[in-house]
This record gives sequence, structure tokens and C-alpha cells, in this order.
Amino acid sequence: MGRVEPGSVTTFSIAGEYTLTQHIVLALDIGFQTINATHFSGTAGIGAQSEPAIVGKGYSNLLSIAPAIEYHFTQQVGLIAGPWFSLRGKNTSEFFGVVGALYLFL
Repeated sequence: MGRVEPGSVTTFSIAGEYTLTQHIVLALDIGFQTINATHFSGTAGIGAQSEPAIVGKGYSNLLSIAPAIEYHFTQQVGLIAGPWFSLRGKNTSEFFGVVGALYLFL
């Protein structure tokens, strides 16, 4: 039996946009996240093949970007879409996805 104390998470994000035309805007979001190692106290136990169980997670960090293109139909209605992916990291998985949103200002 034991107890795992989660590590703290720190996130830093920066974003910018560049207007090409009245309707088209280029956007870029950059994010950096760090997660401190978890701490375990107690007896870890034994895994499925009788090896010592691994408990907790080490320090990790992640740098990701999300470039996008935004289209304004009117001042109140727009669409934004683009990829979001990891550039580098430590003890994290690489990822790639496509995100999009329709927004309405009332």
C-alpha cells in the first residue's frame, strides 16, 4: 500500500495573429508545459511478471504549436482551423491533430 503525490503542472502559452485581408487571418499558438515528478511513499508491490511495480512518473515537458487560418464571414461569425502538434518533449508522447471551431459573437 502506498500513496502517490502528483507533481505540479506549469503551462506557458503565447498566441498571435496576422491579418492578411479583411476576411483572412493567420494565427499561431505556442505552448510549453512542464510537469514535476510524482512522489510515491510506501511499498510499490509486484508487477504482472513478478518484477517490481513502477509507480509514478518522472519529470516531463512538452513544446507544441498550433498554426491556423481564420476566416471571418462577418464581424460576428468566423471559422478557424489548423493542425496542432508537438515539436519536442521529454517523457511525453508525440502527437498530431487537426482542430477547428466555428465562433459566433452575439
